[in-house]
Parts: sequence; C-alpha cells; structure tokens
Amino acid sequence: TFFFFNNKFYKQRFGTLMGSLLGLLLFFNSLHMRLQSIKFYFFPKFHRININSLIITLLRNGYP
Repeated sequence: TFFFFNNKFYKQRFGTLMGSLLGLLLFFNSLHMRLQSIKFYFFPKFHRININSLIITLLRNGYP
C-alpha cells in the first residue's frame, strides 16, 4: 500500500477523486455529528443517508 499511494500514476488518475470523496465523507460526518449534538435536524431524512450508497452513486455518475 505504501508504494501504491506513492505511485505517480495513482496520484494523477485517482488523487483528486479520492481526495474529493474523502472530503465529502469528512464533511458529511462532521455535519452529521453537529446535527446530532444539537438534537435538531434541518433535513429530516439526512441522518439516514448511507455514506456507502452515496459514494457508489457519485462513482456511477462519474464524479468528478
């Protein structure tokens, strides 16, 4: 895995994609924690979103 992540080809092809997905994961996770901590949901079904299905949907739509 060390050589895999240091591969120049990997960084060029998948670096931005994985970075964006990781950023989305951190964003949704922090937002979910914030919504849970204040016990108020701006979106009633937001906390039921499955992160895995979200990633699969993004990949199938060719994001980015």
